[in-house]
Amino acid sequence: MTRSMHCAIDIPGFDWTAIFDRVRIPTRYPPGTTFLTEGQRLPGLFVVCTGAVKATVTTVTGKSVVLHVHRVGDVIGLADLFAGGDSSVQASTLFESDICVFPWRTFQATVLGDAKALAAVTNELGRTVKAERQRMRSMISPSARARIIGFLQNLRSNSAAASSGSTTVPFPYTQEEFAELIGCTRESVGRLLKELSTAGAIERHGSRLAIASDFDCRVGPTRSGANLLQAHNL
Repeated sequence: MTRSMHCAIDIPGFDWTAIFDRVRIPTRYPPGTTFLTEGQRLPGLFVVCTGAVKATVTTVTGKSVVLHVHRVGDVIGLADLFAGGDSSVQASTLFESDICVFPWRTFQATVLGDAKALAAVTNELGRTVKAERQRMRSMISPSARARIIGFLQNLRSNSAAASSGSTTVPFPYTQEEFAELIGCTRESVGRLLKELSTAGAIERHGSRLAIASDFDCRVGPTRSGANLLQAHNL
């Protein structure tokens, strides 16, 4: 089902509205719908207009691991389009979501034809690399507690909804998925999430997680991945 709606692309530095509004065809998907699979040829950028989307990858053992949760305004497939055009992830809706496609040829012509658009895309790719680097910081620590705390700190700081109050973010992981994502046991994840919940640092509501504004104070001192990143000269 399609419908007319306002839909914005969250790539700062260029006004995409006029171009995108001419070509967008929003499609509404029910929760749990997979609209993009690994290896699929991308027709263009997928843009999240409403709802939320989880991007997953398949590990060498055949397990599906959540790599990222995309929110309204996020684009899916930007790096893949510039790296050959095949999707490296599977994308599925977490809630009822409206997804638009920005055709590759139109996007490419816009980027190549406008210096501001090119600069915006370059900056966005750089931001994506930086975000992945931050995520890797939380994986460096040998301590499961430090990895979990680092992951949640990055999740909050990278959220568009971050404010002086608590921040609620999509958190679609089962304990097993989260354990595989950060590289520790399911038992450790269960114990540590319970510890953080008891301390009032987090509060889970289904597939959403509320992270307290004073999260750092509630979890106490820990040697985070940021410290270890410097120690490893990364």
